[in-house]
Amino acid sequence: MPSNILRHEKIGSTLIIKIVLERLQQGAAAMDDIREHAASREHGAYEAMLGCLSLLLDLGYIKEVKGRYSSVQGFHGHRFLEDFTKMLNDEGILRKLFNQKAVVRDGGRIYINNKGIPLECSQIRNFFFDSKIILKEEEYLYRYYVSDSYVDLFLSKVLPFVDKGLRHRITLKELEKSLEDKAERGKEAEKFVLKYEQEARQKHPGWENIRIISEEDVGAGYDIQSYQSDASTELDKFIEVKSYFSSRRFYWSRNELERAEELGSQYCLYIVDSSRIGEQGYEPEIIENPCKRLEGWTETCETLRYDPEPRGPEKAE
Repeated sequence: MPSNILRHEKIGSTLIIKIVLERLQQGAAAMDDIREHAASREHGAYEAMLGCLSLLLDLGYIKEVKGRYSSVQGFHGHRFLEDFTKMLNDEGILRKLFNQKAVVRDGGRIYINNKGIPLECSQIRNFFFDSKIILKEEEYLYRYYVSDSYVDLFLSKVLPFVDKGLRHRITLKELEKSLEDKAERGKEAEKFVLKYEQEARQKHPGWENIRIISEEDVGAGYDIQSYQSDASTELDKFIEVKSYFSSRRFYWSRNELERAEELGSQYCLYIVDSSRIGEQGYEPEIIENPCKRLEGWTETCETLRYDPEPRGPEKAE
């Protein structure tokens, strides 16, 4: 039986869905009672209630008898989203929503161009946005991106239903913009670490010798030369700076790895969250002698990917 989902301007969010289902697990209730209950707990619930209940009826999560609604099953985050996306796919809505004009893969990010979403599907887009499944891209007025928490769900439960050709689609302009942004963030992170090191060694007579070396020798295997302590008589600390934005991952090249093995305890990784550089008191994460801490690293061709939450050794595809 076809759903009525596109007939409603608003269908709420996962939080509103959860509030409604938790209320109905306490006992059957009329729409007005459910609406008042949800509206007292979440902004926008009042206006979205008709669409919300209609969606839950279509999914079989609730039933309605003589104007009173009762629970059939409870709310389980990702399980609900899987059921929701399956229903959207079965009715051909998913392909309309995340069409070839709307979805772009760029590295580990999944971007959604708002201009590519049909007006008739705007309430579905709003559901994903209000549920914080997709987030607004700051640099582009009409673009969203899939939250890191839901990328795996999107890859396994959404994109397989959509044209395979769009999965790695990216325009030259977008690629150039992405590379420029990454390069700029990398330079900012290096300058941040340089200042951090100079301030830490301001009592050292040679603190002005602390400098960025990568601008002179890109194959050095590290970015900054510094001192291990104020007692150091020569530059004996070699820093590779890695920055990240949103997703706390980065890549470590084979050349950098070999240099780290050679330098041992003199080699450090400084990991910088680009979004926090301007934050007062923020300090980079420091990994000394990183070759001794290879847990959580995945080898992929000529690079190693760092994931702060290791899931055991695995070969990267």
